[in-house]
Amino acid sequence: MIHGTAEVSETGEVVPEYEAVMRRTMPAEQADAYFGELRRRGTRMERIAVRPAWVGVVDFETRFPGPMPEWLRS
Repeated sequence: MIHGTAEVSETGEVVPEYEAVMRRTMPAEQADAYFGELRRRGTRMERIAVRPAWVGVVDFETRFPGPMPEWLRS
């Protein structure tokens, strides 16, 4: 969980981070076709940056309310 200030900036193109992540999940030819089509259409994307003021981790092992039921342990 993150609380903080978010800033949205328009990139005017495909965001490089998005392309890098998506290329890891697609065959190269499919990714080339997909991103070629996005660029052909002039797809504009936005980047959301969050400057954290507070960060919390939900740790169900140490913060679970009460003893963990047996059926969850298996």
